[in-house]
Amino acid sequence: MAVQTQNLDLTTKLMMVEHLLYIVNKEAELQLLQLNYAQKLLFSQWSHQTVLLKSRQLGMSTAILALFFIEAQLIPGLVTAIVSHEDYATRRLLDKVDLFHKYLPDSMKSKMYHDSDNEKAFGNGSTMYIGTAGQRAFGRGDTIHRVLVSEEAHFADAEKLLSGLREAVPMSGYIIRESTPLGDYGYFYNSVQECVEGKSDYRLLPLYWWYGQDYRISRGSELVLEQDRGQLEYTPKEVELMLEKGLDEEQIRWKRWKIRSMRSEKTGSESLFPQEYIEDLESCFLGPADKVFDEVEDQLQSLSLKAREPIKQEGILEIWREPELGAKYIFWLDPCGGESPTEGDPHDGVILKLNPWGLEQVAAIQSRMEQKPMAYKAAEIATRYNLALLVVERNGVGKGVLNYLVNDIGYKNLYMERNAVGELTGKYGWNTDHYNKGRMVSDGITAIKNGSVVTYDRKLIRQLRALVNKNGKIEAKKPARDDRAISFCGAITISPSHRPSATLVVGDFVTFSGRR
Repeated sequence: MAVQTQNLDLTTKLMMVEHLLYIVNKEAELQLLQLNYAQKLLFSQWSHQTVLLKSRQLGMSTAILALFFIEAQLIPGLVTAIVSHEDYATRRLLDKVDLFHKYLPDSMKSKMYHDSDNEKAFGNGSTMYIGTAGQRAFGRGDTIHRVLVSEEAHFADAEKLLSGLREAVPMSGYIIRESTPLGDYGYFYNSVQECVEGKSDYRLLPLYWWYGQDYRISRGSELVLEQDRGQLEYTPKEVELMLEKGLDEEQIRWKRWKIRSMRSEKTGSESLFPQEYIEDLESCFLGPADKVFDEVEDQLQSLSLKAREPIKQEGILEIWREPELGAKYIFWLDPCGGESPTEGDPHDGVILKLNPWGLEQVAAIQSRMEQKPMAYKAAEIATRYNLALLVVERNGVGKGVLNYLVNDIGYKNLYMERNAVGELTGKYGWNTDHYNKGRMVSDGITAIKNGSVVTYDRKLIRQLRALVNKNGKIEAKKPARDDRAISFCGAITISPSHRPSATLVVGDFVTFSGRR
């Protein structure tokens, strides 16, 4: 084996993978491993700590195993651990390593001097452990340089396993965690949510089903229904998917076929397709039947497909659309107890623009400021958005924020509370309770169902999907929060489309509750 091969870069190692390693393909034929689009995408974003949220049969574990095997031949003393969720999957991984080694050229091959059901040890001192979760505990005392955790969502105790592995892997090592989704619960689900919220050291890489080069069916195929063999007539949902993601007729035909093949009376019309073949980061996590927004799931998926990153981030403010001259806006602010850098929910809020056709979320805020700077910042942002109607939830610390807005700042367009018959109560702000929270959510559902509200905010869509009915109470399924979702629904509730008596102009001051 050539000297200094351990210093080869990733591109060279991947060339070796494609020119030296053999696999058995789906037609049971022996061939050189040729990286597909999804595998190349993975390696183009290769990172020391990666969470792969994947669709089925994209070849992720094979590609990662191949790279780790090549590195085991190149780097003396390299220790690799591959952990699978079941014995059958473990056996398949072991067989792939044996195949890689069998057809590797002798000039490249490091002799395998130990070959057991869970360990492959090579003459250069490198070792590959391959086993099923629970077979071995990793932790203090071990040093492992490469880790692949395969189908983590199916592990009985992934948190315990990962805790040990993290202790064993040095900073220069690699931990790759990959899985198809399995419900909106568990350690893998929570890890994905932390990645999405920017609270994880791991890089999240979603691998959508259309990355699969084989996931298409051409015209005339006898696999599909007769009406699908020619030119397709698309549903609105399919048109949206094609426009947003650039899919073509053959991919839509494959999706219809796959949904039918997975359908069952027990699990519903689309069965497990959204879970096994992901289209977004929300609908793939199939959850309980008590989801609050379940009846508008199709509309939420459409919004999710159109969602995008803000065009601008200015401190606490996320902007999808800048203020427009003459436009009217509602700014709903939920001041929470999150004035600590690490504890409690942060302050959250949304800004909705009033259009002739309905409402459009154009901005959002999230902050851990103290009450006084939060009040001043809220007034600044609301003023920027054409003196927006500023609705402050006065539950908890909201009273303090309101006090500064009224008595220190004198913001000129604060929302004033009205009672059930529309009369002013003499209080600023909105008090959310068990009764009106249900109405707020109902208004949100109605607006989404009718298409009279639009959002581009992925955080918001995730929170809407995470709301559940638990013992008669509407709350977020942990670890999700609900502050932005409830703010969104509240802004819809007080908009003119739901409350004709509300005015979006500067109002006269009334007595602030509790002020003498």
